[in-house]
Amino acid sequence: MKNRKSILPAMPKQKAISRPRVTVTQAAKILGVWPTYVRTLIHMQKLVAVKKGGTWFLDEGEVREYAEQLRIKRQVRSDVLAGDGDAA
Repeated sequence: MKNRKSILPAMPKQKAISRPRVTVTQAAKILGVWPTYVRTLIHMQKLVAVKKGGTWFLDEGEVREYAEQLRIKRQVRSDVLAGDGDAA
């Protein structure tokens, strides 16, 4: 049987997390997204996570920082769509 390459890219290297940790489900609640999207962010290396015993753990501070970035992007998008971002 031939060796087949995976169609998915390799998972990011795991880094140690020393601050308070949250699970994917908890991170999803903080971010206001589905847990599947949090796993996608981990895979895309947008969020750092460590996998222990089959469970992903993320740095709570990093998740909250990313949540703030999302909030700002959503607000800017909302302002632009509402016409508040137009220059006079």
